[in-house]
Amino acid sequence: MGAGLAAIDDLNGELKRALDGDPVSKEEAEKVARQYLDVGNQANVHVAETGNGLAYPAYTVVVDDPDHETNYYMDISVNGGEPIWFLQERQINEQEISLSDAVEKAEKYLKEMGKEDMQLVDSRQYDSIALLEFVHLEDNVRVYNDLISLEVALDDGDILGYEAKAYLINHKERDIPDPKLTSEEARERLNTRLDVMEDHLAVIENDLGQEVLCYEFYGVIDNDTYRIFINAEDGEEEKVDRLNTSEPVYDFTN
Repeated sequence: MGAGLAAIDDLNGELKRALDGDPVSKEEAEKVARQYLDVGNQANVHVAETGNGLAYPAYTVVVDDPDHETNYYMDISVNGGEPIWFLQERQINEQEISLSDAVEKAEKYLKEMGKEDMQLVDSRQYDSIALLEFVHLEDNVRVYNDLISLEVALDDGDILGYEAKAYLINHKERDIPDPKLTSEEARERLNTRLDVMEDHLAVIENDLGQEVLCYEFYGVIDNDTYRIFINAEDGEEEKVDRLNTSEPVYDFTN
């Protein structure tokens, strides 16, 4: 088995352990699908048990929505009835709404679906589709393991895609410690050429698979934008991401 397939199997195994709610019926899964996909009574919803060898029990849902001339594909866990992912399949027309509008629609959608205290951490645009990543915000600390990804159509604002596997595996109550370093002390560990625009407290997973509290700095060197995580306990650099500067994920005006 290749490393990629092994990683997928490990993730599916984690999801099986995390999804420990009461089993739901096919009829209950259909209700969940109609709620998440916001389809009318005219839509045909087909629910079947997955036959693709997943480690966790799930229903595969296929929706034919004639009102919107689209099809949906969705996986819902049998235990707990949690949507794991869905995808809308249709032709995307020319852009009519902005990336900012798409973010607002995504934020509203997550709240309506009971995913509270989620904050945007990444936004990209490909053609007429917005790709957005949200993480859970706990006591004003960004928890990166609790991640939900959304795709939003920029022609009409529809939610095209939803993926919550990481959120379902990792979301829990946490006792987040106070940082031992101040933001200023952590900033001293950064490259002096970095023009820091913004900083946050964040929990990320380190190379050992442990959750660690960090200061998350956004900054610019020349024309490149970076996101750098400095351990809030010992000042070690934990991670560096180079970002797509054409689609900033933060607001310099705040």
